[in-house]
Amino acid sequence: MDINEILSQLERNEGYFPKAAVQEAIEHREEMIPILLGVLEDVARDPIPYTKERRIIHIYAMYLLAQFREPRAYPLLVRIFSAPGELAFDLAGDVVTERLGRILASVSDGDMEGMKSLVENAKANKYVRSAGMDGLVTLVACGRRSREEVMAYFKSLFHTFPRDLGDEWASLVCACADLYPREVKEEIRQAYEDDLVEPMIVDWEDVKYELSLGKNVVMERLRRYNKLIENVVDELENWVCFDKDASEVGPDEEPFAAHPVRFDEPTEVSDLVDDFEDDESFDEDDEDAELDDGFDPPLPDSEPPGTFRRAQPKVGRNDPCPCGSGLKFKKCCGR
Repeated sequence: MDINEILSQLERNEGYFPKAAVQEAIEHREEMIPILLGVLEDVARDPIPYTKERRIIHIYAMYLLAQFREPRAYPLLVRIFSAPGELAFDLAGDVVTERLGRILASVSDGDMEGMKSLVENAKANKYVRSAGMDGLVTLVACGRRSREEVMAYFKSLFHTFPRDLGDEWASLVCACADLYPREVKEEIRQAYEDDLVEPMIVDWEDVKYELSLGKNVVMERLRRYNKLIENVVDELENWVCFDKDASEVGPDEEPFAAHPVRFDEPTEVSDLVDDFEDDESFDEDDEDAELDDGFDPPLPDSEPPGTFRRAQPKVGRNDPCPCGSGLKFKKCCGR
């Protein structure tokens, strides 16, 4: 398969996953990289054509360049997703909420600045800002940045975000919980007292539970489940929009937005604890495993959660809104 044939198959969603073309693109990595970068440059210049006619090549470009660890894609993606309003979702659908953070981390070469600029951009879509935080957490999970420097940055945000209710506060609490939030415990407590965090997204009990697990368990879980983009085929081939026999994508649907939320197999927290108890380096008296006053451990019969997951949104942007309005989520509670 030559380059033109690969590109032809990747250009639009025809209702099936072009696995052979994706594999060929990976095989022709060096030839494909400048072409894929050109696609992202074109999107950055004029994104509107990529929101129409079921175009999807820019989604393949994002994922392939992430697998290739191509740092030249990083500033382009930051520029593209800095746009205000719904443009991010018009371009990338549910990728924004489910994979954008990992994609950004994969092309960043460990650089935090681009993701920080998204996080701090008050005009950017709130889910994009959350994805920027996800990307920073992923850098810690894969060892490209230390937990301490990312947590120090998150701690600074508690003092720079506007002091009014906004989804950025819930995203910040979730990101801190992913990294074990001991250092920012008081900042989080104050944020709840000041009614800055929407408890329907993440509540105080969630934070207390993460603290009860101890730093070692939380960080081991993070390393298991927060990974860079490794295999584009595995990432994309099960999207519902590629299951042509199951349903045809309607003319008003984004060609890449209707895939299912695919969570990894839930972490058994008890298994993680057992692993550490068998490890001679695990110290039960480690101060990171102790609780301060006011942080009660979970009840013995409570079900341990899986990976600490953000709550936005748990349904696809094009799925019916769970509030029962009959509208799509993106047109109702997901606005």
